[in-house]
Amino acid sequence: AGVFLLAIGLAKKVFLADPLVPFVTAGFDHATTIGALQAWLSALAYTLQIYFDFSGYTDMALGAALIFNIRLPINFDSPYRALDLRAFWHRWHMTLSRFLREYVYVPLGGNRAAESRVLANLLLTFLLGGLWHGAAWTFVCWGALHGLGLCAVRLWRQTGLSLPAPLAWAITFLFIVVTWVFFRAHALSDAWAILRTMASLSTSDAALDVRALVTGNLAAAGALSAGLLVIFQPRNSNALVRSFAGSWMTAVAVVAALMLAVLQLSTVAPFLYFNF
Repeated sequence: AGVFLLAIGLAKKVFLADPLVPFVTAGFDHATTIGALQAWLSALAYTLQIYFDFSGYTDMALGAALIFNIRLPINFDSPYRALDLRAFWHRWHMTLSRFLREYVYVPLGGNRAAESRVLANLLLTFLLGGLWHGAAWTFVCWGALHGLGLCAVRLWRQTGLSLPAPLAWAITFLFIVVTWVFFRAHALSDAWAILRTMASLSTSDAALDVRALVTGNLAAAGALSAGLLVIFQPRNSNALVRSFAGSWMTAVAVVAALMLAVLQLSTVAPFLYFNF
């Protein structure tokens, strides 16, 4: 089961995360000249890249530990299937969420205060969560937006109203894609430039040719399509390991995945979270 999980993580990194790099860099390295389609493509590609890169890293770590019968806490649980931002943070980087809750949010007073103070606690916690990733205004904005988003979710829940599940998911996923722009952009000005382009649906004479970009990076296009399918699978790597039963078919698949991944190691980029 440990080798199985390690193989899943390595496959996520090599076959899904890294091939998306051309789409991501083509947009974020040309923030002021891209058109709307390119901006949305880059934001979506980064949304998938950071998930498969970091969850792949986590699966590899958990799998390697499990080989030695060490069981580490899971860190991801299909976060992009969340129906609101609160559920997203219960599924994304769960160990960091737990740390922020227990060592920042609760000591500030948590939910045991007046409503205005609770909202302030949420906002401050995620401002600090943004700064944890780096001392840059892009991370501050990213943390502030998620803090404000969680405040909005809390206030919405108090109304007793609910949205249809597809609409709730669409709003949540759109918010996550948009806020990742701040997380990835080189500077705050680049983030605003990309967001303005995304919002205006404008084109630019100097915009990169999206069709040429896609046809010239078929691996990236394939990874983007496959990644969108994978994130909506009802059984993620955690569920697959819990129900793991060794078989010759599984063994062949694991060996094939490991061999193909090893053959690609010369082109593998460093893990994104090594930057934080």
